[in-house]
Amino acid sequence: MSRVQGIAARLRAALFRRAADRRAREEFAFHLEMETAANVRRGLPPDEARRRALAAFGGVERHRDDLRDLRAALPDDLGRDVRIAWRSLRATPAFMLATVASLAFGLALAASAAAVVHAYLGRTALPYAHADRLYHVMYAPPGPVEPHGMSTLDWSTLRDVVRDAVTSQGVSYTLGEGADAQALAALRVSFGFVRGLGVRATIGRPLVADDYASDADGRAALISDALWRGRFGADSRVLGRRLRVEVEGHPGTFETLHVVGVMAPGFWYGRTSDTQVDVLTPLRTHATTYVVRLRDDVTAERAARRLTEAVRAAATWIPPDWPGVTVEGMQERYVREMRPRLVAIAVAAGLVLAITCVNVAVLTLLRTMRRGRDVAVRVMLGAGRASLLRLHLVEIGMLCGAALAGGVALTAAALRALAPRIEAELGKPAPAGPSAIGVDWTVLALVGGVSVLIALLLACVPALLPWQRRLAESLRRAGRAGSDGPVMRRARSTLVALEIAGSLALVAGCGLMIRSAVAMIGTDLGYDTAGIVRVRVRLRQETYPDAAAFQRFYARLAERMAAAGGPRPAYASWPPYADVPTQTVDVDGRAGEGVAGGVVAVGDGYFATLGIALRKGRALTDADRVESEPVAVVSETLARRLWPNGDALGRRIRPHETMQPGAAPAPWRTVVGVVADVRQTYVDADANDVYIPYYQNPQLGRYGSFYLRARGTSPGAAARMARAAVAEVDPRAIVRDVLTVDDEDRELASARFMTSLLTGFAAFAALLATLGIYGVVAYAAQQRQRELAIRMAVGATRPAVVGLFVRDSGAVVGAGLALGVLAALAVARVLAHQLYGVGPFDAATLAASCAVMAVVALVAVWWPASRATARSPVTVLSEP
Repeated sequence: MSRVQGIAARLRAALFRRAADRRAREEFAFHLEMETAANVRRGLPPDEARRRALAAFGGVERHRDDLRDLRAALPDDLGRDVRIAWRSLRATPAFMLATVASLAFGLALAASAAAVVHAYLGRTALPYAHADRLYHVMYAPPGPVEPHGMSTLDWSTLRDVVRDAVTSQGVSYTLGEGADAQALAALRVSFGFVRGLGVRATIGRPLVADDYASDADGRAALISDALWRGRFGADSRVLGRRLRVEVEGHPGTFETLHVVGVMAPGFWYGRTSDTQVDVLTPLRTHATTYVVRLRDDVTAERAARRLTEAVRAAATWIPPDWPGVTVEGMQERYVREMRPRLVAIAVAAGLVLAITCVNVAVLTLLRTMRRGRDVAVRVMLGAGRASLLRLHLVEIGMLCGAALAGGVALTAAALRALAPRIEAELGKPAPAGPSAIGVDWTVLALVGGVSVLIALLLACVPALLPWQRRLAESLRRAGRAGSDGPVMRRARSTLVALEIAGSLALVAGCGLMIRSAVAMIGTDLGYDTAGIVRVRVRLRQETYPDAAAFQRFYARLAERMAAAGGPRPAYASWPPYADVPTQTVDVDGRAGEGVAGGVVAVGDGYFATLGIALRKGRALTDADRVESEPVAVVSETLARRLWPNGDALGRRIRPHETMQPGAAPAPWRTVVGVVADVRQTYVDADANDVYIPYYQNPQLGRYGSFYLRARGTSPGAAARMARAAVAEVDPRAIVRDVLTVDDEDRELASARFMTSLLTGFAAFAALLATLGIYGVVAYAAQQRQRELAIRMAVGATRPAVVGLFVRDSGAVVGAGLALGVLAALAVARVLAHQLYGVGPFDAATLAASCAVMAVVALVAVWWPASRATARSPVTVLSEP
């Protein structure tokens, strides 16, 4: 019988006892009858024939013994080993609790990190059908102008590479009147959009080909689940209802929307899942396509080549040195900015889990060494190496199983409670929603596989035991100094050095993030965000058709706020931390020497409210009306760049702030002031900003925000006051959101999040390293108790004896620190994209981290050594 057949037979005999007994009896009876019949044919009497047949088969008991042998390896021995292992673990509750708790916490960290990474970086994380085949089409790099004529590109000629052209056009609707008015974010979409993204309806139907007919009665519309529940109370009778909406940007233009269905919950389309879509309607005009769904066998490179050829053939104008079309996956585009953070979190969690495993290995090794007498006695009584290893494997399996169950439960509870917070800290919601951040089969498979691997590695610890020693020597050493040979000492030292190395890597990473956060906090952004509240308002164009109307609205708003005792509102078209579009700024008398600058329309008091320092000239005031001379204020950097040897005041510039087709050329503006540079981001080095009065450009004033500095009141109270004032001045004005400026500082929030996360990881790793060093030194001190007592009896002082332990541990700590420096450099490379104001290989941070770990190691060595020397030598030497 082969080895595989033998194992199979044992499994069958163990799992199906009664059937195995019955088959054995039947088989034995069959062979017995066959042998008896053969003996009868040879001329023997029946009784003699049966007796010889029984002798030939060895008797019934032999076969029963064989059957019991087949079962012996599984239920009997396994059950016995489980009972013995449980008694052994119960006798050492501290070891059991420390091991299970450490592994459970480490597995929970690793599983949580895996769940977050999988929710964002999974191939099908985006909530669309076949999301891995969706790609963004970029006709030009960011900044340069793309070729003209892309809205009429014939996509039918590209069917060999493109399955669906996902075309959309944003439009804003206003539903309702007065206080009941609601702004709707709508998309007019092609049929390829519906098919390519797999848009479905939970109630009613999705858009179909007939809805795109130009003579259709109104526009068929899919409304969002949020709009259906919030506006229509989840009433199924909304199907077939006709909604009269006003088209924003086209005063007096109304459309009729025919509701045909309700979209699935959580549908979004845009740069982030915050870009919620309220309405989908058919697109009946040509529009440029920026997203496509490629065929299954088409690569991004091939699609880019085919699209470049098509654009060259169809474009009416191509910019000089045009590099061609670039195709990028939607999933990659969504997670590109946050990928470094996710990788850093995964690496840190993995490192913590590795340190946890090393710590548990140290505890297991020490426990195994303390059980030297027990092992020797078992061997003397006949236990084989295989049975001892099996017993140890059962113990490790029980510990790892309990830790796995606890880790999964802890992970599920933590992610259920913290998923919204995790999304907020990462700066982008999970593509499939908060529910995607949880324990699924992928995470379970990963953490289960890691647990099995940990169990197998821990099961190898007894392989370090001195199995070949004579029993008498084992018993003697177990009674005096255990089984602490050179192999064991090297194993302990190696594990402790690995703990120190991993902890140093995390401490160094934490130090880098702390220095980065401190540098960010100390960065002068050019304005003071303390107590600033931003209120975004959308005004209707038919009510405010020109700059004079804007002037009246904000003047009345300022009066209302002042009457209520609130702060004065200051308007701006672009808030801090926003990506202000760059436009060409021409200089009078210097044709062709224009520079790119950000143009922001601001109101009276904007610079004072945000604390932007005025360097020269004057700020913009209420006197800068539409009928007044066009003026502007520029930043210091732009002033130095345009007039390096002269004064900017009185010079004329022309920012192209209108940017509307067919609009009249922008006016020349006189520079009346120079203000301090304002950073839009912490890494923003381009401060070419131009500020113009918002009264003098109604196009920039319609969708802006106004700011309040809460003095003498809380930001929340100021926000409520602002909402009330807007409603009183114009009930039809729509307040889109109210939040503090500090809430928008995603870069600093991300740095703080990573700092706090790595600090927690580093603290846990340092604690594990401390416990590991403490355990090893405490065990060594216990083993050398009589030696230490003799040293002290002949005159050695306690500091000298403690110093002996410190010297003995110095080599291990030094090796751990040296290895940790290499690990810290690797972690620093992973964190390089998260740092600001400090390099990834900062010598001061690395030196400070080494000093911290050295102090931690010194305390972990000193404390057990000091306790070991506290006992009287006479007491120790008098013990048997």
